[in-house]
Amino acid sequence: MRRWYLGALCAALMVFCACGSLFEQFASDSEDVNEVSHVTPGLPTALDATSEDHTGHDDALSSVSDLTSTTTQRKRGLRSSPDFKQARARGRKILEAFDDGDSPFQRVSDLRDWGWSPTDLSQEVVRDTLGQYVGVLKAKGISVESPTLHGVQWTHDRETVHDGVKHPATGGTYALVLDPQQGLLIPSKSYGPAWYVENKKGPAEHWPAAAPLPKLRNWADVAFLTWLQATMYEHRDALHYVLNINAINQATVDVVSEALRKDGVRSSVPPNWPGHVFTRVRPGPFTANDAYVAVLGTPNVLGSGWLVALHREQLGDKRLGGITVFDSSALESKDGRFQLSVLVEVTSR
Repeated sequence: MRRWYLGALCAALMVFCACGSLFEQFASDSEDVNEVSHVTPGLPTALDATSEDHTGHDDALSSVSDLTSTTTQRKRGLRSSPDFKQARARGRKILEAFDDGDSPFQRVSDLRDWGWSPTDLSQEVVRDTLGQYVGVLKAKGISVESPTLHGVQWTHDRETVHDGVKHPATGGTYALVLDPQQGLLIPSKSYGPAWYVENKKGPAEHWPAAAPLPKLRNWADVAFLTWLQATMYEHRDALHYVLNINAINQATVDVVSEALRKDGVRSSVPPNWPGHVFTRVRPGPFTANDAYVAVLGTPNVLGSGWLVALHREQLGDKRLGGITVFDSSALESKDGRFQLSVLVEVTSR
């Protein structure tokens, strides 16, 4: 009996350690790359795709004030870029995580415990965010006139203490537009804690060298807890779409362009809506699709993957479906320039 008990205890410890290792890997992978700039009214307008974005990467700012200025262009002559390989590796980690444990952050109160404060977005901001996507959403049966459509912004504005360790306020900001009854979630602004600290902005301007970032800092966890707060039990598993708007992170653009070429789009430019759908398994030979996996692992998309992978219990054991990339600029992208948006479908097992 004692031998059986010790064996069971060891097995339980191994599972616990594996889940902890998975979450640490998630935090490491997504700490920076998941904190990507999305379209938000009032942000500076990008003139090209080489300026600095809100993540610490060498990418562009984004704004809805001038659609033509937020178009970006793929790099010429891409074959098998380091960005593609790295994105593919991250995408594989996300898919493998569906067989492992959930994130430790499963309660709405975790947000306040870790120094996050909410502010409701005005209906004007919500309408501006959705402006050019009305047709896209309508095609998916989603009405922008829904009374349950709303937005919230979370700001990391309070110092907290955990296990005797101080975690200063960073100024990190995540804004989301969501409609639980229609199953829609849209990241509209993502300036995470890591970006503020790296760029010494806001409260992090004089960041103490040894100060730790908050453990609850990634978009996937904040987005899930926002969804949790907004839903009753009967709607919690109704998440169907995550729409990543105006993704002009250069690594994302380059990987999507290469993935399109690998998936048979010779121009490597995402078409206007209804766009191009990447499927996890290629039709015909029914083999794994590396293009799908790489797009999943891009900076603008991987947060959607981690959101579903690490919160399966409360989301109803969901899976990732097709990933649709499209040019949302409403321009004829004959010069290779486009405004990339990405719609991730969330399906039941």
